[in-house]
Amino acid sequence: SNHIWIDGKEFAAWVDSQRNARKKSTHPLQTGEGFCMRCNTIVKIQNGEIHPVKGRLSHLKGKCPICGGIVNRGIWNAGSAELSQG
Repeated sequence: SNHIWIDGKEFAAWVDSQRNARKKSTHPLQTGEGFCMRCNTIVKIQNGEIHPVKGRLSHLKGKCPICGGIVNRGIWNAGSAELSQG
């Protein structure tokens, strides 16, 4: 009647293909880079400042050079290499 029949194996293959298509690249961020949510791209953080969060976790916070929006990046053990990026 008004039923829709779904083949389980075909559906599972379709779900896997959808998940794989949505995965972002595993390109690691370089020192001083962050991901701008507005531009949807990796950018070099401008005027970066490090803000301690808890324990060894800190946030590198700065501006996107493209749109001027705020870009945050979580970092472990904030070192001088991250501080020198500004």
